[in-house]
Amino acid sequence: MELIARDVPAAPVDRGAEAAIARAEQRFGLDLLRRLGGGDSSTNVVASPLSLAVALAMLETGARGPTLDQIARVLGTPGLSPGAQDAGWAALLGDLSAAAAKDGVTIRSANSLWLQRNLPMVATFMADMARYFRAGVWQVDFARDLPGATSAIDRWTSEHTAGKITRLFRPGDLSAATALVLANAVYFDGAWQAPFQASATADLPFHLPSGATVTVPFMQQQAPRTAVTTAYGAVELPYRGGRLAAVAIMPAAGTLPEFVAGLTPGRLDQIVAGLDRRSQIFLPRFTVSGYLDLKPTLEGMGMDVAFTGGADFSAMSPRGLAVQSAVQRDYLAVDEHGTKASAATGIGLEPTATVSVLRFDHPFLFVIRDTVTEAILFAARIENPTP
Repeated sequence: MELIARDVPAAPVDRGAEAAIARAEQRFGLDLLRRLGGGDSSTNVVASPLSLAVALAMLETGARGPTLDQIARVLGTPGLSPGAQDAGWAALLGDLSAAAAKDGVTIRSANSLWLQRNLPMVATFMADMARYFRAGVWQVDFARDLPGATSAIDRWTSEHTAGKITRLFRPGDLSAATALVLANAVYFDGAWQAPFQASATADLPFHLPSGATVTVPFMQQQAPRTAVTTAYGAVELPYRGGRLAAVAIMPAAGTLPEFVAGLTPGRLDQIVAGLDRRSQIFLPRFTVSGYLDLKPTLEGMGMDVAFTGGADFSAMSPRGLAVQSAVQRDYLAVDEHGTKASAATGIGLEPTATVSVLRFDHPFLFVIRDTVTEAILFAARIENPTP
């Protein structure tokens, strides 16, 4: 059962915060793309920076101290307070949804919280989740019915991704110790402004990084906004209405990971600004999906404290919590009609305990004694524990 209603007053629109969030999300997205998959050029990588950023923004709202600072730096918003950031996300998501609907394109973003029974939560955090993120809140029992809790999360995920993502977490991502899950789901369905003619689609060779070739169906049409340079070939394909568009960029030399490693927001702006010629383009029709374990990526981006016993989510709950898992599943299909894409991001949190570490890694004394008479039964000086 959903615990709270989401019919709360809408957050005031903050255009300044919205612009700052949008710029930061672009930088975050390119940084994320550089890190996912490392330098491996043999596998596809698909991700939704938007979905992950929204989930992290909710997490940041409940953080304090160094934990908050690290999340803000990863998101590229250290100059924004959590309140300003929340207002910026509310404005951006609302703007995208309204503009897409006007153009006949679908963009939906949904958020949810899944609480372990009797987990105390901070009232202001819950109010912010409802006001800025329109988050639904459900109470589950991870401790005694983990399968039931994960099934409820999966049903919500499927509902908000048009059935494209039916399972969010993998076995082991959550456990009986899980206390809270924050989830975001994003769904996109956009028709091309200029659809490809299915009759023109033909099977052609596609060259793999290994040097081998495979045969795939290529769509083709004349596109007015392309660029062909010694460094890359690129095209912009607008969706219906023109506000949203896809950009495809193919490096002329080197590997794709090497090209992405040098792609900054400024460089991407330059590429898009240089799309000034008409070309006959051939674009593969494709469908990709994937699962991302984001913990090592986020730690590498500088958000390591959130995953440790030193995490501070006191603005979320008076109980000590740390991030247990951060995952994302994605689906992306491109064909002659347009693009369908879904993503779901889940962040699981578990209680923390203050645990010190004592490692006997140099010579030590070992004593067996009677605690009443204090008689020593055995004693050893261990200089070298190997036999």
